Amino acid sequence: RRVQPQPQPQPQHRRQPHRRQLVTSSSAAARHEPWEAPHSVLSDDHYDHYFAGNHASYTGDAPQTTTGSSLFSEVEEIYPEGTGRGDAPPRPDYAAAAAYFRRALANGDEYVTTACQDPELLRAHSTDWIRRWPPAEHAAFGTAGGSVLVKPGSTEEVAAVLDYCHEHAIPVVPQGGNTGMVGGSTPVADEVVLSLSRLNAVHDLDALEGVLTCGAGCVLEELNAACNELGYEMPLDLGAKGSCQIGGNLSTHAGGVRFVRHGPLRAYVLALAVVDGRGRVLRLGSRMRKDNTGPDLKQLFVGSEGTLGVITEVTLALPRAPRGRQVALLAARDFTAACAIMAAAKASLGEVLGACEWFDGRAFRHVLGYTEATGGAAANPFGPDAEPDAHAGGYVLVEAAGSVPEHDMVKLEAFLEGILEGSVAPANESAAAVELARQAVADDAVLAQDMSQAATLWTLRELCPTALTGSGLSCYKYDISLPLKLFEPAMDATRQRLREHGLREPDDAELVCWGHLGDGNLHLNIVSRAPNEAIPECLEPWLFEWVARAGGSISAEHGVGRCKNELMPLIKSSEVLEVMGDIKEVFDPKGILNPGKMLPAEMSPGRGALNL
Repeated sequence: RRVQPQPQPQPQHRRQPHRRQLVTSSSAAARHEPWEAPHSVLSDDHYDHYFAGNHASYTGDAPQTTTGSSLFSEVEEIYPEGTGRGDAPPRPDYAAAAAYFRRALANGDEYVTTACQDPELLRAHSTDWIRRWPPAEHAAFGTAGGSVLVKPGSTEEVAAVLDYCHEHAIPVVPQGGNTGMVGGSTPVADEVVLSLSRLNAVHDLDALEGVLTCGAGCVLEELNAACNELGYEMPLDLGAKGSCQIGGNLSTHAGGVRFVRHGPLRAYVLALAVVDGRGRVLRLGSRMRKDNTGPDLKQLFVGSEGTLGVITEVTLALPRAPRGRQVALLAARDFTAACAIMAAAKASLGEVLGACEWFDGRAFRHVLGYTEATGGAAANPFGPDAEPDAHAGGYVLVEAAGSVPEHDMVKLEAFLEGILEGSVAPANESAAAVELARQAVADDAVLAQDMSQAATLWTLRELCPTALTGSGLSCYKYDISLPLKLFEPAMDATRQRLREHGLREPDDAELVCWGHLGDGNLHLNIVSRAPNEAIPECLEPWLFEWVARAGGSISAEHGVGRCKNELMPLIKSSEVLEVMGDIKEVFDPKGILNPGKMLPAEMSPGRGALNL
């Protein structure tokens, strides 16, 4: 039976809420620091978003950023004693919470840390990987970031923590490897940080059926190594594989470079153990591939970014690992040729196509400069005198990965010969197929002769993000998906937009691009020598509106987090957002899980953190 929630007593002095408006290009643009979200919830409408009692000092479309004060001291200032702050809930007692967590966890003194004990540790867990959203300063604690760090060691301990937080209305942010790009795994204010890093055991790896059961805190690269020993591989691969955790991969529904071969990660999920916002342990699905016993509820938690529940245990079906990987890098004559090369690779390589990646000449130049500066092994495979920017179409990396390496190499060599000679066989006799084959032309190509050379070619693609941020440059990242025919118009429109706002390339801003050609995912990166507020002001939300009009997605694989939650109405109808809010209320009625993420504030009245 469903337990009906008890009605909450209404305050004596309730104020009518002020609803924030979605900022579009036709409304007042929100000004924000380069490292902040376009519509920062670290603002003086904190009380709207967290507590449902609203203050009258917020006006206009643009939230006014307030730094250097805690959420709770801000509430004190807005609602001093005796002035109608009756609908503000009591401040969470984090000291009492920490004391309870220490009792609930085995060796709790070792795995529960407060901001007063170790402010630097809490600050580290409260800082996102790209440092776009710095921790909020908490005058009440004299620290910045989360209030308490908890590292449970089992599903039951996670349940104990969330049960207490639900009872006492304490907000929680689940955290895996903290490698996300949209601020989804760090506190907005001073939430409890729930780290899953100790849930790192492999419970079962079935060599016969290829089924893996493990804790959510297992690191992706380590899981892949364990699977490789038995002839399997993980169904995803991405640059952060050495740090990201499988629970976070599922919560954000990560993509990566193997998508063209394996498809979406959710297709491999057999079962999940999840703890919801009420503290209930939900074991969803089973290790059986065929289980037709009702709605597939586990899929609700894949891609929900920890807003519905905390994934603690995962069961995955594993694909077989290839016996070898043959890799080639092609220099495309123009971007139309790059897209045609991708289509030809799918047609010619078929089932052995393992990856099809693209990066432009600017990304290539940054990678070569970065590896030279850091003493890395990557060099220009086209020769020391070859100019990285010489090919207008950028570079296409193609991998063939099958069960017979010799056969794969023969197919890849035949494919390259057709590309270089302009003699690619069309997929069929239609005029469109013939024209596409004619366009598949490369100026040059290199073919790896062994696994070491293959790894070197892959390094050129995988270092694209690191080469920008690791060189001390400020980088504004935009992860979008579009039909391939709109990739080049999107890049051209972005350059024009920057020029129209007085941002000259490359002095003020440089557009650097790469992406997954095989699945329509484009990564636009705007690079500057120092943080430049004018860049996000110029592109946000203009770029997302452009993508929405084109029928694309404003988040292809990085997720929504706090970066794009206010932009969700661009691609989701109000009815869909309302249903998302209804689902949230089922699993997390008090809104304690990852508040300020996924849903826009104005679309979730009564569902925000502590919005009782």
